Amino acid sequence: MVAFSSMGLRSTRELRFLEVAAERIGEASRAYDDIVAGRLTGVIVRAAFDAAALAAGAERLITDTRIPSLTFESSGAAMIQIFGCPTQLANGDLGEHYRKAELCSTAIREAFGPDYDLEGRLRAVLSAVASQRPTRRLPHRSGYSPAIGAVNLHTAGGWTPHHFDTLFFEIPHFRSLRPHLDSGLLVNANFPLERALGGGDLEFFAYDWAAFQNDFPGAGRDELTARFVPGEFECRRVELDVGDILIFDAGRTVHSVTAVPPGKRRMNFGLHTSFEPGRESIVYFT
Repeated sequence: MVAFSSMGLRSTRELRFLEVAAERIGEASRAYDDIVAGRLTGVIVRAAFDAAALAAGAERLITDTRIPSLTFESSGAAMIQIFGCPTQLANGDLGEHYRKAELCSTAIREAFGPDYDLEGRLRAVLSAVASQRPTRRLPHRSGYSPAIGAVNLHTAGGWTPHHFDTLFFEIPHFRSLRPHLDSGLLVNANFPLERALGGGDLEFFAYDWAAFQNDFPGAGRDELTARFVPGEFECRRVELDVGDILIFDAGRTVHSVTAVPPGKRRMNFGLHTSFEPGRESIVYFT
């Protein structure tokens, strides 16, 4: 479900989502191009993955002691843990970063098992909504590849503040990748491994990157979290079931994750994607 709130609220860009069932994904073959062009905020593909396979793989993945993880407080609320994040992102040792990223990718493949090729299925979905362009993990000049993706675990009360993913380019890891991406544009793919009913949903606000730069010249991630007033803007909440996937404009649209209810947890798999320069193929990374 996509819930919409607009009465009397501001908007600096239109929020538009396309929703299709997996068996009708051909109807969304231009969705990626429309997201990049600003005509769409995102595309939801329902039942793109096997829900039982995702849930089983997630449990194996988050108990795999080989996988590095980051644990931090979400604005004073409950813990959020990211599994598969190769190292502290502020660390400039990219060689070590990519060695750990490859370990994470191996663990992800093993967690979902030889009978369920998660990366292959993900690539097929990305290709299908991008006019069948080829997809690949983004290579790096060091010879190591970024991880396939990362698993985010929000416990009860956990949430993610409002942000643009474009602001991640302040981090050395992302700056090193930017020349390999088309205009530095980030389109995220996000799908739940375990849903927290009643919360833990993605919300999108009708406030774009250009407006933020105009309103707060030179401001960074912390300034957005402190200054953005979500109640002033149109909002859409996207509810995903396990097996669904959302591909969306993460670089130019403010988005957040709502608080997880008591006694629940939220697990989701996320990754960044972009056109390569020339827009003949799509690369993905985390």
